[in-house]
Amino acid sequence: MARVILSGLTAAGKTTHTALLAKHLGYDSVHITDLLLAELGGGFGPSTGVWFHRMAEIESLRDGGDADDRVDRILADTMRNRDGVVVDAWALPWYCREPAIRIWIGSDRISRSWKCAVSSPAEVALGPTGCARLVDEKDWLTRQRFLSRYGFDIFADRDVFDFVLDNSHLIDAPTRASADAGINKFHRVLTACVEAGISGDPEPLRALVNDADPALRSCVVRVGGPCGARWRSRDQKNCAPMVPSRAI
Repeated sequence: MARVILSGLTAAGKTTHTALLAKHLGYDSVHITDLLLAELGGGFGPSTGVWFHRMAEIESLRDGGDADDRVDRILADTMRNRDGVVVDAWALPWYCREPAIRIWIGSDRISRSWKCAVSSPAEVALGPTGCARLVDEKDWLTRQRFLSRYGFDIFADRDVFDFVLDNSHLIDAPTRASADAGINKFHRVLTACVEAGISGDPEPLRALVNDADPALRSCVVRVGGPCGARWRSRDQKNCAPMVPSRAI
């Protein structure tokens, strides 16, 4: 059994894919938003949709206390003492010292705004434009917090990851049907990465990028870690990025 960490910016798909991947592997899942809300107190209730209407309150409580310290300790303890776990986390890949398969889920601003709009609670209903503003604000707050707290730039620093992926092109409209289709495709890429990461052999991922449709191949941006030395340049050439033409 392995430890898997999924990281990425707001609305990249961390929470969704952590749950799906854990179910597929028969692992436990750990979600950082759940941990953070529990440590903050304040009766936030379920984490679903909480960032849509209580982000300012959450960030204020984080600034005024040590909830992030406690969450970091919980996650570090989880990584030391548990196998068979998939963790949806933000900063954990950079400070975790335990062996783990670290995966970055990249997703551009428009795709994340669309995914955010699809999951927006009915009582909020921000739409793609409102969600773009929310994504921008949360991205900026997260970047500043991590630069100050840990000293890395979440917008740019990717060296710690075994697999750098991108799912931007897998959603072509702000609809549930489009989001679900993209989720199903990206799940195949993630499972191939984890299989490769567990074995140290990139063959499961190589088979996917050599045989699958271009949308799946284009998800693979970089392969590093134990698999990196066995990932050939011609493998990566098969993963030419797809850049969709679209606007909010």
